[in-house]
Amino acid sequence: MAAPRKVLLVEDEFTLYEQLSEFLEDQGFIVIRHKEEDRAVDNYEDAVALLHRFEPDFAILDIVIRGERDGLELGAYIREHFHIPIIILSAHDNYENLERAKSIAADNFIVKIDKPVNKKQLWASINMLLPRISEGIKKRREGKFLKVREVDLSLLEKKNRPEPTSPQDPVELETFIKWDDIKYITSYNKLSHNNVMLYTQRDSRGYLYRSALQDIETFLPYHFVRFNQSSIVNARFITHKGKSDTVYFLDTTRMDISDSYRNDALNKLRNLLL
Repeated sequence: MAAPRKVLLVEDEFTLYEQLSEFLEDQGFIVIRHKEEDRAVDNYEDAVALLHRFEPDFAILDIVIRGERDGLELGAYIREHFHIPIIILSAHDNYENLERAKSIAADNFIVKIDKPVNKKQLWASINMLLPRISEGIKKRREGKFLKVREVDLSLLEKKNRPEPTSPQDPVELETFIKWDDIKYITSYNKLSHNNVMLYTQRDSRGYLYRSALQDIETFLPYHFVRFNQSSIVNARFITHKGKSDTVYFLDTTRMDISDSYRNDALNKLRNLLL
């Protein structure tokens, strides 16, 4: 059975928030919420925190929300970082709101003519998006969009340079990275702090990504195993074990499990390498 789909609902009217949450849950969706269920998700900052924590499958956003940033600014953030469908709610279908909704490529715009909201129209809009929602879930299982700089590792090692020099990779570009293409990940702080290098199964190519290792670890699939303070390994690429139970090889690349990560790493590896 497929896992229930998750939705981020952002609405500043608490009564309407509760009514829409109940409606969505009745349709089988999980509405991501604060721990305190008597609070609506009603502002930009809380919504961004929940997005990163739960990675919903689609979002329903009122334009007028609490705080300095509105729902369309939140929609722009979601479009840039999460690639999920967005439905906009508003009591005002004026030219400015419609143009701004178009500028962020919102997937639908529902006008609050009926109070609280025409649920049949909302459900029709969601139904039209279900194929895209399902495709998005599948893609997230396969990989993730990351803003990375592609690196020619052979040039990097040969020239002993701290950053990519190839003309094909001078800037960060948003790229869909498949999990099964990544062999291992290491901290890479030659440029600055909080960078990691994603080493791929094509030995000459890597991706430089701005992130702390512990942050990227939060969204990696289960088969990625933290070996030590500076490396994470895709267990599917492990080819053989060393003489010690803390030494593993990815072909000729040796990876060692440190004492502080030993118990968790070995428990995961026992399940993964059966």
